[in-house]
Amino acid sequence: MKRPLCLIAGGFVLGETVVLLSLTSGLLIPALLAAGTGAVCLKRRSKGAVWLPVFLLFVLLGMGRAGVTKLKWEARERACMEMAGVYSELHGRVSAVEESEGKVQITIEENVVRPLVGGGEGRSFSMSWQIPCVLVSWKTDGAEDMPDARDFKIGIDVTVRGKLELFARARNPGEFDSRNYYRGQGVDCRMYGEEVEISGGDVSPLPELLRQIREKAKHNIMRSAAVEDAGIFSAAVLGDKKALNSEIKDLYQKNGIAHLLAISGLHLSIIGMGGYKLLRKAGLGYKGAGLAGAAFIFCYGAMTGASPSVVRAVVMMSTGFLASYLGRTYDLLSALSLALLMLVWETPELLTQGGVQLSFGAVFAVGGVLPVIQDYLGKERKILGALAVSAAIQLVTLPVILWDFFQFPVYGIFLNLLVIPLMGGVICSGIGTALLGGISCKAGALAAGTGHYILRFYEWLCHGTERLPYHTLVMGRPAAAAVILYYMVLLVVLIGMKRVIGKRDEAEKEREKRYQREKR
Repeated sequence: MKRPLCLIAGGFVLGETVVLLSLTSGLLIPALLAAGTGAVCLKRRSKGAVWLPVFLLFVLLGMGRAGVTKLKWEARERACMEMAGVYSELHGRVSAVEESEGKVQITIEENVVRPLVGGGEGRSFSMSWQIPCVLVSWKTDGAEDMPDARDFKIGIDVTVRGKLELFARARNPGEFDSRNYYRGQGVDCRMYGEEVEISGGDVSPLPELLRQIREKAKHNIMRSAAVEDAGIFSAAVLGDKKALNSEIKDLYQKNGIAHLLAISGLHLSIIGMGGYKLLRKAGLGYKGAGLAGAAFIFCYGAMTGASPSVVRAVVMMSTGFLASYLGRTYDLLSALSLALLMLVWETPELLTQGGVQLSFGAVFAVGGVLPVIQDYLGKERKILGALAVSAAIQLVTLPVILWDFFQFPVYGIFLNLLVIPLMGGVICSGIGTALLGGISCKAGALAAGTGHYILRFYEWLCHGTERLPYHTLVMGRPAAAAVILYYMVLLVVLIGMKRVIGKRDEAEKEREKRYQREKR
């Protein structure tokens, strides 16, 4: 078995999906991918019978883990429902702080919530509830008695009074499901703070330092770059999408290039591998450069918010550094499986999110489907080989895109061929703006110049593509049977291509042997 981690991750995800299917039918896609991964791994060698019990064991482990997590979330949800709409006092520890357009938003963990009875000095408390994570927000515009974001640091204790609210569920197909999204982030409910007090506690040094660096970098970008560019730089470099123009976001999404606005493996490879190569050239060995590179991307991932796509990229790149240090071959699918195991062990609900499915599906396409297509086409067909990258990703992620967005950008394959190679210039320009903007606005604006023209080129491409016929196919959400049939057909086609490749390789070996015999 060449890739046992793929088999283990496939079984574990399949087990979790079986239990979580009661939450949402959107789990059909990860279930099929997990089952397909396990089936392919078992079929690769005649030793598949040996690995079958391992696969089934991790299916059971996945089911058990998802079942335990589901019970915990049901208990947490009951506590939130009991307290929803009741004026209460919340006491907990700050784990994140954000401020945008006169609104402060803090995430509070390890909360004790007590409903308040009476008012003024006569306030008293009834029984308390444990609610692990609450999102608290309030407006500072025109409210002199409310603190702003500068008063808060990660790790300190706060006391907030207000009413808890449940996150809204999606009522219509395609509507954003706040409850599902925030559950994937580990957040139980929200509260609009009417009274906020800082009540002590110790600051967490590293998280607070990373937050301050992020806020400073964002400030430098906002004051140095053009308004239409600053939001994209902040999203692509810092993972902060609050300043992103909604029209630009919709434009990118309609044309199939919205992934450029999220911190992912592309961004981390440019930043992390760039730093790693510089350290190697500076004279550090594989061990020193690898450890320093892993520490840097870990801190960078934490600074940008540690979204699932960021965690995936950090784990995979750290695995690559470790492989380089040990002198071992880096296997993309095994690293992907390790990242998936780590994420879904902590939060199985992430499997229900389309963004996570797209992130892992795209990398699976590059590591699993793309090599088959490229081998089938042959190395001499370089142009087709370049198209195969986008084609492989589109083939694997098409059902996910239709399931979540109901439409498909026809020319997205060709657009990605043009925009992805230039994204390095946007990221480097954004980093330069964040760094040089602290020296002067002119220096920051100069650094933003390259990215500015690349982003204008992106917009020109997107608007031009929208004028083409059949730019977007609105197909609606496919039926579950159609998704199953699609992946079955794709699997059969890939198996057929592998057989053609095998026969072609055998014929090539026979010709080589015949040539050697004739030569002798």
